[in-house]
Amino acid sequence: MKYLKIMALFTMFMMVFAVGGSAKADSFHDTVEQLLLLTKQDQILEQTFEQIKPMLLQQYQLMNIPEAKAQIMHKYLGKILDVMKDEMSWDQIKEEYIQIYMAVYTEDEVRELIKFYQSPIGQKTVAEMPLLMQQSMLVSQNHLKNILPKIQEISKEMAAEINSNAKP
Repeated sequence: MKYLKIMALFTMFMMVFAVGGSAKADSFHDTVEQLLLLTKQDQILEQTFEQIKPMLLQQYQLMNIPEAKAQIMHKYLGKILDVMKDEMSWDQIKEEYIQIYMAVYTEDEVRELIKFYQSPIGQKTVAEMPLLMQQSMLVSQNHLKNILPKIQEISKEMAAEINSNAKP
């Protein structure tokens, strides 16, 4: 009988501890979600999809693809981006983002980040981030234009070497 009382007490203790831990985890989860919404991660994700298509189309133009083939690629690129938008929408990946932040930051650190992003400079950072990202991508694209011919030449050399070694 004494053993049953001890087990019942232990079970109740574990249930209280589990509920308390779950409440703390839910609080942390909600705090991280607040941070992600404050930093407009949902909107940034959507903007990223909108920026990918023109970038890829520009790359196709740099590759001098004939117009007929470019139109076909454009059509299928639209389909690919639609699938990506569906499968990688904010609703689809939000929980994974939250888990990443929870693994990297403590709840106190997330609260500090929230304070920063609620400040005027934090709000400016959020507001200017799309422009900063867009301009950063342009810098990368400009550099890519310069190295693309070199990469294509190396790729041709590689293909030639693979083909020459493949022959018996």
